Amino acid sequence: MSKTVTRGTTVGSIEQINNALPAGANVIGKTGVDYSGSFYHKVDTAAADAARRMETASLKLRDCIIECETNDQLLGDAAAQGSVMAAGTSRGYSSIDLSTLYFKNKTAGLNGTIRVTGVRE
Repeated sequence: MSKTVTRGTTVGSIEQINNALPAGANVIGKTGVDYSGSFYHKVDTAAADAARRMETASLKLRDCIIECETNDQLLGDAAAQGSVMAAGTSRGYSSIDLSTLYFKNKTAGLNGTIRVTGVRE
């Protein structure tokens, strides 16, 4: 036996629905949405050509967007920054520890600006 519930219909809890169904039937679904973490936003403009990072302590983000606003930047870890991020572009990451990501100017003397937004884990 199956029953269809249209969007926007209030059906109560899964327990209430299961109690109303015939023996042996059950409902598979999600009863709510869990939210966690707070919004994170930070902008950083290079002051020199050395590699830098947005956070020095561990900061894990979900659904993180990194935007290179001005002047091409190089991204990488503490050992090497070799991934080019052109000015005016953005990248998305589903999960990242921001303290492990380093940025630096692609071209010496052209200080770039990086904007990071995401949700704290």
